[in-house]
Order: sequence, then C-alpha cells, then structure tokens
Amino acid sequence: MLDYHPFSQTRYYLFLPVLFLFWNICFPPFSREQKKAQWIHASVLVIFILGPDLTTRQFKAFQGIKIVFNDWQKARAQQRQPLHEAMEEIRKIQKPVLIDYVPQYANWYLPGWPIALMPDATQQTALNVQNPIWEKPMPMPYWHLWYSSWGSGGWTCMGYCDYFVSQMDPVKKEYLLTSKRAGITRRMCFYKEWQTSQWNNAPFETVLPESFANEGQKTQTLLLAKDCEG
Repeated sequence: MLDYHPFSQTRYYLFLPVLFLFWNICFPPFSREQKKAQWIHASVLVIFILGPDLTTRQFKAFQGIKIVFNDWQKARAQQRQPLHEAMEEIRKIQKPVLIDYVPQYANWYLPGWPIALMPDATQQTALNVQNPIWEKPMPMPYWHLWYSSWGSGGWTCMGYCDYFVSQMDPVKKEYLLTSKRAGITRRMCFYKEWQTSQWNNAPFETVLPESFANEGQKTQTLLLAKDCEG
C-alpha cells in the first residue's frame, strides 16, 4: 500500500489498515464455513498486499522484501552503514553535534547528547514562539555531519536555514559554518568522508532502490567535520 503513496509519511499510519484487514485471520474459525471464509479473506489480502509490487512502475517488484533480506545479509556479514560509522566517531567526544538533512538523527542515535543550533530559527512560528526553547542559548557544533554534495541545512528548511556553509575548500578540507541567529562563524575541518546515498536511512519523499545501498545512482558524500579549533 505504501508504494502507491509518493509521500511516505503514510508509513506512520500503515499499521491501522493492516490491523483492520487482518483481524479476521487472528481469530480461530468456529465452523467449516468460517474456515473457508477465512482462507478466502487471507487470499484476498495476499493479492491486495502484493498488488503494489506487481503493478507499480516506480519500483522493482518485491523491493521491500529484498530490502529486509539485504539488511539481514549485511548484519550477518557485520557490514556497517556509513551513518552508523559516523555515529561511532561522534561518540568518541561528547561535544555538541549538528546533523543536517535529518536533524532527528541526533536524538535517535545519540540520546542525551548536546545538540547544536536546533531548533533552527526558521522554524519559529506564531504557534511556538512562546516556547522557552527559543530563549535557550544554542551552542555552536563541535561535530557537523552532513551530505556535502547535497547542501547544508535540515530537510524542513533546506536552502534557507538560519545556519549555512560557505567557503567550502576541498583542497584544504575545511569550510566555514555560520549561524545568523548566534552571529558566530566557525571554521570546520574535514574529519572523515563516506560515499553513500542521501536517501539511505531517510526515504522521506519516495522510496528509491538506491536508498538501501551504500552506493547507488544518486551517490553522495557523507561528511563528518569537527571544529578546527576544538
């Protein structure tokens, strides 16, 4: 069902129709007629579930099953995704971290970690302006994790976030990170780079085959940088 929706936030509610459709199979039949009806119901559900995989042109058939199997194979081979390797590096020094594209990664992978420049000033609205978090001093990051070939900023404000990257120098392996809200600019130095896909781990808008491979058609550079003076 998810394959029919271009915006995959529907995945948050996917369990509801699945729960509704499968309730009849969860209860044992009390007669032969009920058992027959249960098998018919189950067959219809199988066809319904496999429908998107067999009819959609946007994805390869059974991509979801292949993804799960691929993850299982990688786990057995003890292969780590670049994002997970980056988190291991960050955990070595517990200092403020800024994660672009999907800022929520900081809370998901580094619970309790000091977060830099979040929430972004562009996310302040009339509904949340009274929240005391806007009065809380936002530290500049020691760590900055982002897709350098994709652009800086979170997914909700990409291209117009309060903070931005400038003077990117691949030769010197450094750049400037500026927060307009704080009025501070820091020089950040490359720490480690990985070739991966910006969709890996975060297929927010559409699920693409390259989202689940370390390298794909839309290969990007995942860059971990740190404060040059830190």
